[in-house]
Parts: sequence; C-alpha cells; structure tokens
Amino acid sequence: MGRSFATAPPDEPEKPRRNKGMLIGGAVAAVVVIAGLVTTVVMVSGGNKPAPPAGPTTPALIAVNCPARTDGNVTTGNGPGDTSSGVGAILGLQHSYYADRSATKAHTFVTPDVNLLPADALQKTIDQIPPRTNYCLRIETTSPDHFNVAITEYHPDGSSQVYRQNVTTATRDGRTLVQEILTS
Repeated sequence: MGRSFATAPPDEPEKPRRNKGMLIGGAVAAVVVIAGLVTTVVMVSGGNKPAPPAGPTTPALIAVNCPARTDGNVTTGNGPGDTSSGVGAILGLQHSYYADRSATKAHTFVTPDVNLLPADALQKTIDQIPPRTNYCLRIETTSPDHFNVAITEYHPDGSSQVYRQNVTTATRDGRTLVQEILTS
C-alpha cells in the first residue's frame, strides 16, 4: 500500500509545561507583596491603636521615691514649697533649682542679703546639672528658724550625691524666706 491519504487523527494540543519552581516563587512573591501592602496601610493609618500622648517638651525628672511626709521635726519630700514656713521656703528654693531649673524663681524664696550667688551666676550653676537630675530633701527642724538639710541628688547615669546644709530662715513682710545657707 503506499502512502495513505487518509486523514490522520488530529494532534492533541500540547500541554503547557509548568515549572513548579516558578509557580511556587510567584505565589511567595504575591504573598510578600500583599503583606507589605497591608503593613503599609496599617502603619499609615495607625491601626486600631490611639495615638500616644505628646511627650513633654522639656526633659522630665528621673523617677525617685521621695514621698512628702513629716514625722515629728523631720520633713522629707521634693514638692514646690511656699513661703508660709521655713520648711516651705527650703522646699521652694530647691524645687526651683532642680525641677524648674530657674535661678530667678529660686531667688523668690531667699532674702535679698542671702549668701547665694546672684541669679545670673546661679543659673550657670543650675545649667551644669545634668538634665533630668532629681532630688529628695530631708529637712530637720532644730529650732523655728534653723534647719539641718540633706539634699540627695539622683543623676540620670544612676549616680547620686548628698549635700548637707545648715539653713536659717527669716520672716520678712509676712513671708518666710531662706536667709543663710552654710555647708555642713
């Protein structure tokens, strides 16, 4: 017989060859892209978390355990003070120095003739104290206008320093003010 002129069965379409590695790689890439998009959307929108409160504009003091209390003739604390008593004037002077970092304010708690640096020179001293330095006072009243004071400074690097003073106060124009500070 020779050649057959009969029609040959149609060729089956060739099945595309799929490279499993390419398929897996594409799927992984798609997952990475989707995860990246989701992360970006969450980061930009802030997610479900409320925005954190704005931080302080000035460095805060380091935390220190210095509860305000009076036990007999001994007062401890680091509060803002006032000019109603000797203890109040000492607290006010030191709070102005450490917390407010203001020589001008510190001078509102002392008499004009106090043995303290003038405000401009005192401010230079205050500026040399590391920011965030905290303090705690122990004030022992030895008589109505005489006090033994221990000031413990707590520095941000973890170190501390104790300063001891003998402080005398005086009442002028209805205000109790620091009149003399002696190092003991």
